[in-house]
Amino acid sequence: MKDKITLFEYGVYLNEEGGIEIHEALLDKEKWEAAMEEFPDYENTILIGNFLEYLKKLMHSINSGITTYF
Repeated sequence: MKDKITLFEYGVYLNEEGGIEIHEALLDKEKWEAAMEEFPDYENTILIGNFLEYLKKLMHSINSGITTYF
């Protein structure tokens, strides 16, 4: 396993034309759980899977709020 795995990235940027750009990346819960099948002794697999689902909902909520303004 790598030293670090990116679970979630989110950025809101102002582009050259003055518009807002959103860049997001989220590791799918299913991909996380499938990858972790190789490490059955890792105790936090379900916890992190649930956290990924929470982040997904949070990301959608943030996106809805941003579209309200722009």
